[in-house]
Amino acid sequence: MSSEAESQKYPELIRDTHSLQAYLEKLVDAYGWRPSEYMTELCVVKVSLMKNVKTKSRHESLLVELRDPNGGAHYLYFERARDVNDGKRSSSGPAQPPPDTEQLSAGPTPSYSPSVSSRKKNRRQKSLLRRQSELLLNQTISSLSTASSSASQSVSDSSMGTACDTVTCVPDGRRSGEKCMCRLEFEREGTGNVPGVLHARPSVYDIALIADILNKEVPRYHLFKSNCYHFAGLLYDTLNKLYNPSETILEKLNGKWKRFPLYAKDPEQTIASIIDQYRDARQQFHTKIENLHVARDKAKREAEERAQEADERARSEAHRADTEAQRADTEAQEKKEAKDLARSEAQRAESEAQRAESEAQQRRELEKRLQMEGNQKKEANYRALNETRLKQEERGRREEAERRAQNEARLREEEARRREEAERRAQNEARLREEEARRREEEARLREEAERRAQNEARLREEEARRREEADRRAQNEARLREQVEEELKRYKNMLKESPPGVKDSARMSIVLPTQPSGKPEQPNNKTQVNYCPTSSRVRESLKLGLPRLKNRALSSA
Repeated sequence: MSSEAESQKYPELIRDTHSLQAYLEKLVDAYGWRPSEYMTELCVVKVSLMKNVKTKSRHESLLVELRDPNGGAHYLYFERARDVNDGKRSSSGPAQPPPDTEQLSAGPTPSYSPSVSSRKKNRRQKSLLRRQSELLLNQTISSLSTASSSASQSVSDSSMGTACDTVTCVPDGRRSGEKCMCRLEFEREGTGNVPGVLHARPSVYDIALIADILNKEVPRYHLFKSNCYHFAGLLYDTLNKLYNPSETILEKLNGKWKRFPLYAKDPEQTIASIIDQYRDARQQFHTKIENLHVARDKAKREAEERAQEADERARSEAHRADTEAQRADTEAQEKKEAKDLARSEAQRAESEAQRAESEAQQRRELEKRLQMEGNQKKEANYRALNETRLKQEERGRREEAERRAQNEARLREEEARRREEAERRAQNEARLREEEARRREEEARLREEAERRAQNEARLREEEARRREEADRRAQNEARLREQVEEELKRYKNMLKESPPGVKDSARMSIVLPTQPSGKPEQPNNKTQVNYCPTSSRVRESLKLGLPRLKNRALSSA
């Protein structure tokens, strides 16, 4: 929102710098034509005591931070300066002290030797400098208090003037080079510290009223008694006492020009008197606004009454014009009704003539209609007879078509039955052919099984004959083998009989001869023992030659 729009919406936010009296008059004029709730729409949330530490004057002012209902922040400066139209040197801050005072406050600067660096010498030099400064300050104050009247008059003329207490709106919130010394923060809850002031936080007009009281108390600017330090400090202390807000002290340099204290906190009686005057001024301020509200309401009521009277006059004039117009309308209506009556008489005569003519025409039309109705009845009778004959013929054709359709349906049903019978016969023949084919296949299979069974029986008979032949051959081989063994045994026995008796007792040998064609030895109870003498060369040779031969024969025969 631009500054012009803000100043139109909030009259507290002025565009330029205004004096306190002009600012209060503007607020009274703005509040007088607005509802009462507009007076507290901008809330004071913070009051800061600012000090410009970049300039030589060390100017002090009071910065008021405002907050609108939308959360926007706005800033106003309340400050004192010397009036530029007073014929004296103008200054944006307090007037500078005389040059001699500033030199006295600074004091002589001791010369330090670069070779001296010990802490004790530095400490002694600092204490000496402090004592010299205090001595010079006391001398300056005593000289100022005991100066001659001419000198005091010249000093007062040079240090006094008309005070210019102003209000300035700053959009940025802080000027360059300024530093906050301390601030008051106003909470939403709480009440004032002084009885009779029940509002929780001040409004802009409350601060302006207190500043205006300070301006009326000390309207003249004085270098040491009523400068910007006194104005800002006393206004800050009064707000602190009146509303008891939360205070934050950042630096203790307020009220001092460099190291010279120009303002200390005023006694309680001074602040209490300012608060009493503020209470009266606030009551007068609200009385002015209420009077303006009453005047506004009275003017509004008078304007409404004048508007009502004008409306009534306008309504009466309109009513008179309406009645005259209605009278003229009634006269015109009567004339029109007379003309309409004459016209209606003429129309009635014409209508009578037309009615007679229409009745004659209707009689003629009735005769024609009766004649036409007789002809239509004859035609209707003839048409009814023709329709009856046509209906009978149509009924006969329909019955003939139905009989023909029934015959065709019966023929189709017989044809369908014949087809079904032929299909069943074909199916039976096919089933018989399939059964015949299955029977033939079954007979062929049975014949094949009988042939296979006969072949198996023949093969079994051949195998049985072959087994019998094999058994006969084995029996013959066994018989022949037994004969050979018996012959060999006889021969061995004979050889043993011919051997000497010592050899017969010294060694015996059991010879196991196979009795079966498979080559397996007989059981121990079937063994035949043959005693022979190994020392006999003839017996040994016969054994070497006879036993293998006998064994080979048995194996070959098996």
